[in-house]
Amino acid sequence: MLNSSTTTLSAAFQKLFIFLIVFFISTMALHAQADILSEGWYKLLLGQQHIGYIVQRFELDKKKNQVVMTSFLRTNTLGGDITESIQAFSTVGFEPVAYQYSILKGKDASLIDGRYIKEKNKSGKEALKGTVKVTEKGKDTILKDDIPSGSFLSYFLGYVMTSYKNPKDPKDSGIRVGRSFNYNAIAEEDGRLSTGSADVMSTEKVNGHDVFRVRVKFKDIQSFSFMTAEAEVLQINQPISGHQIKIALKEDATKGFPSSEKSLKTLFGTIPADNRLALAASPAAPVVPSSSKGTELATPNTTSEAVPPEEVTQQEPLPSKLPKKKEDKLGVEPNLEMEEGKKILIPPGKPFSPPSQPQQGQ
Repeated sequence: MLNSSTTTLSAAFQKLFIFLIVFFISTMALHAQADILSEGWYKLLLGQQHIGYIVQRFELDKKKNQVVMTSFLRTNTLGGDITESIQAFSTVGFEPVAYQYSILKGKDASLIDGRYIKEKNKSGKEALKGTVKVTEKGKDTILKDDIPSGSFLSYFLGYVMTSYKNPKDPKDSGIRVGRSFNYNAIAEEDGRLSTGSADVMSTEKVNGHDVFRVRVKFKDIQSFSFMTAEAEVLQINQPISGHQIKIALKEDATKGFPSSEKSLKTLFGTIPADNRLALAASPAAPVVPSSSKGTELATPNTTSEAVPPEEVTQQEPLPSKLPKKKEDKLGVEPNLEMEEGKKILIPPGKPFSPPSQPQQGQ
């Protein structure tokens, strides 16, 4: 005879199973018509301890004119015994479309399904409305939000930043030292909208590859992301928690973990390839971007003027403490004046074409 806790757990697993079946079937059609922008494997560390791995892929669905992010995470007992999958959809202007999130932590399963559609408000203007269904312990909670213009799903931050074009100087695009962004983003793990900031601090080398060191503050968590000009992340450090995410080869990232290839093939369509950035760069060889040829995304436009900061020598980091600024309000332009220039309030907008790049694994 089952006790009440076992019955609740069984119901949670049944919902998780049904959700994943529907989720996986929908992804199979996607992968047949999408171009890979980037993909790779990551080693998850706590201090020096290997506690898990992450595999991630960004794709362009030309038929639907959408950018899709798919991610799978698995940790051991030291990392919380977590299995997590996410698939997020946005327009090429990075406006939220939908996302599905599932997490199994020990024996507790949670599901989140977010949908975003445009509806006319009382003044007759179209506005984005979000409906997020959260299922935990067999209970459903519905969250409804008005989504301010320019908001995006948080996993697309890198692409939003690298897609930026200065409205006063179209040649001044992407990220560079001294450039800063304020933004509103939806956190996929809880479906809630939060403010964030990203400051490009300096240039460095990781595995011999040139990267930007970006300080990101989101949901009261500060992290440092090391990313290329094409939005490929090689490493993320969270100083307070001691967590690190490092790009790695599949064999190294998954070492010590049972095979998940069947689940990965269902989720991704194919097993994601190793990213060449996981290998040390040859000193004589230039770093070659890895996105698809001819891919067009849209760059976010801004509601505030983007004044280019003063030029900073690439190896010279910005001051560790920036002048205190006013608190941001969702959907309202904050006071962005800073020592290195003005912060940019992001995003949706104008198309751009990234450099021609070979497919992953070439």
